[in-house]
Amino acid sequence: MATLSTVLDIPSAYQLQLVKYANVACLAILVADYATTFEQEVNLVWKSRWGTVRVLYTLSRYAIFAAMALFLAAILEPDTPQRVCKTL
Repeated sequence: MATLSTVLDIPSAYQLQLVKYANVACLAILVADYATTFEQEVNLVWKSRWGTVRVLYTLSRYAIFAAMALFLAAILEPDTPQRVCKTL
């Protein structure tokens, strides 16, 4: 027979899976945006000389990839389903 904690963990596992799907979708949209604007970025930014604005632009433009990689590595780790299944 299912215990109360088991019944409560099923929606939590479902919500965790939804969060994973949403994060992968956000990464796909981010990559698509970068792919469509890459040519303009090369022409307008990469050919300019380094300055404060270019440094800030580059940091803000590419820091998100590091943040997303760390976040996805944490949330998509292979042991997550095993831990969730053990509680069920």
